Amino acid sequence: MQQIDTRIDSIGATIRMRRASNGLSQKELADKMRVSQSLVSQWEGGRQKPSRDQIEKLDGILGGVSTDDAAITDDGLSPVGAWLSKARLKKGLTANELAKKARVSPATIYNLESGRAETLIRKRSRL
Repeated sequence: MQQIDTRIDSIGATIRMRRASNGLSQKELADKMRVSQSLVSQWEGGRQKPSRDQIEKLDGILGGVSTDDAAITDDGLSPVGAWLSKARLKKGLTANELAKKARVSPATIYNLESGRAETLIRKRSRL
């Protein structure tokens, strides 16, 4: 199994979730960003990390993608997000698979991994 930096994976999950919630395809987002669809796929798959400028542009298009989010910019990924991302990747699970096993929504997994759902910590025991 390929090792992926959990901070990159978290931003990828955030981009994927926000893109889907905005009803955009990868190609449509790529066109708005003036990047290739392949690059959007790499971001979402955790193989590339968008630059600070790209993150700001993503936030303008999708909302909810912030350069202030520790899971996106710095080594300060939230402890819960880091734990969950690492555990999920170690087991080889996608966010959707983990959500199904934990009986929570995929959005809950994405929010926990990105650090925006610290108030949902009580759901951790179900994971």
